[in-house]
Amino acid sequence: MTGNEGDKGGSSTIDFSSSYYVHPSDSPKQPFVNEVLTDGNYNDWVREMTNFLFSKNKTYFIDGTLKKPENSFPEYKPWMRCDAMIKGWLTTAMEKGKKITAHLEKQQLYEFLMGLDNDFNVIMTQILATKPVPTLGTTYHMVAEDERQRATSLENQATLEPAAFKAFQKRDFRPTKGKHTAKQEKENKQDDE
Repeated sequence: MTGNEGDKGGSSTIDFSSSYYVHPSDSPKQPFVNEVLTDGNYNDWVREMTNFLFSKNKTYFIDGTLKKPENSFPEYKPWMRCDAMIKGWLTTAMEKGKKITAHLEKQQLYEFLMGLDNDFNVIMTQILATKPVPTLGTTYHMVAEDERQRATSLENQATLEPAAFKAFQKRDFRPTKGKHTAKQEKENKQDDE
């Protein structure tokens, strides 16, 4: 708002073309930018935010053309009000982007966990019980580590089983046909008794 010095009675007129003008419907927590800022859409988001700020006649605050006035200047308070409004718009747009990104990552995490075999039920339960829920990258690492440990454990069992099986076979081996030594015959007779 600017005062028109030629007016009688001290009334003021609103200069809608002023960069300091804030429409009554403007609010710091209500961004009108549809594009949510994510890692992959920065250029699109900047273009849409710039268009929004241009439509509100606030690009001069962002590009540095309209510098912050000193405290004693009459434009100081209107400048601060506009600055706070713009910061609110930017912050709200970025917070919305963070929330959506977090939601999408959580959804990907659940899809990943639901795609695992039943062999991973224990680690899946541990991951879901963790507060806060770990990121998708951390979860993937935990599942891969669990799988590696189980593979190592199965590998160790596989090497032990054949050795035990061979020992079991040697002990119970009784040839039924063919030539036997006297010692083998004597051992077989003692085993049968």
